Amino acid sequence: METLRTLTERISINNLDHPVPSDDELETVYQAALRAPDHGRLTPWLFITVRPEERELLGKIFRESLETVDSGVTKGELEKWENKPMKAPMIIISIARIKDHPTIPASDMVLSAAAATQNMSLALFDMGYSTYWRTGEMRDNDALKKVLGLQKRDVIVGFLYIGTPQDSYKTIPDRESEDYFVSLSEVLYK
Repeated sequence: METLRTLTERISINNLDHPVPSDDELETVYQAALRAPDHGRLTPWLFITVRPEERELLGKIFRESLETVDSGVTKGELEKWENKPMKAPMIIISIARIKDHPTIPASDMVLSAAAATQNMSLALFDMGYSTYWRTGEMRDNDALKKVLGLQKRDVIVGFLYIGTPQDSYKTIPDRESEDYFVSLSEVLYK
């Protein structure tokens, strides 16, 4: 089954270039995201697609947002953040829009947005693209949230960098499942 191959072989590749997904391919990716687990069907998601021609603008927004919250930031640090969007030809910013709910915690909404981001990554891998998921200090930058029209309580789950891999996929050694999975009895009666 193709799904199992994607799940067991997907890796991140940082060296990405053009081409990027077409609009039709992106729509498929978006639909994959919208199938993520969603406790209470709250649809707590917002995804901002940064197309190739918008990356410089995002870099300027990063720079200005960092300057706003950190008056002591160095010129080198500002340049580093301004150039980050240029590391891949496309980026999707994944956001959990936190909603008030009497029984569903905010953490469930963040997990749902993270699952949606993983669904996009898997769909893109299946199409022959590669991704890498980054967070970093910009994730919690309130000035950036304001520019993006977000509330302070909303959570930027990550920046999904997207493109065509320029390096061959490296084989990652299989992990031993018994190092990570145990039965309840093993935990209780160890």
